[in-house]
Amino acid sequence: MRNRIITVILVIFVLAPLSVGAAQGTQGEQKMEENKKASVYIPADLVECFSELKKIMTPQQLEEFKNKKEDEVVGYHMGLGMWIRNNWGLRQSSRLAEYFNKMGISHPDDMSGIILDTFWCHLNGKPLKVEERVKDYQEYWEYSAVPKDLVSPVDGAKIDFVMSLPCKQAGVSKHCRIHLGISKADGSVWAYQYGKGVFEASEEQKKAVLESNKDSTQHRAKQ
Repeated sequence: MRNRIITVILVIFVLAPLSVGAAQGTQGEQKMEENKKASVYIPADLVECFSELKKIMTPQQLEEFKNKKEDEVVGYHMGLGMWIRNNWGLRQSSRLAEYFNKMGISHPDDMSGIILDTFWCHLNGKPLKVEERVKDYQEYWEYSAVPKDLVSPVDGAKIDFVMSLPCKQAGVSKHCRIHLGISKADGSVWAYQYGKGVFEASEEQKKAVLESNKDSTQHRAKQ
């Protein structure tokens, strides 16, 4: 019995330092990761974004970026754009994200898009047009979103929106969309457009919705 107790004590003395060391190692790795993340400076505004990008990118990368056509900057969305979103806290409430929130921009993709577009303008000595870009993104979301509480003007039944089409009328935003849906009560087809509300769909729109719904039903039946 005495020998067993001594053995247990020895095991504790041998393993205890190893456990502490392992815990310290884990904590050390976490600390290193935190320090690594903290080493990335998060800009406060667009001016600082430009300054940091010039430090991050090599002269060759900067020259290549500058020489792109303006409409080719979108090609950086998944590369440099993703790095910006992940490392500058645009998915969280970093000070840069809050800077954009105050402008009326809430989506990380829109934030990085504005950063990249205005950086290209900065490098090429062109106007940044920040307000214009902000308005453009806001209009996109206004026309893309469909309020959840929309109902049929006839009987107040919920509408199940199933598709959307570009607006055909002149004089509206390039982002204008007409959302088409089916009333859950009587199967009638309704349309919704931002700024216009719910209205009866045209014959062409009704046909498009019914055909789309028919295709979906047939696909589910095959499964």
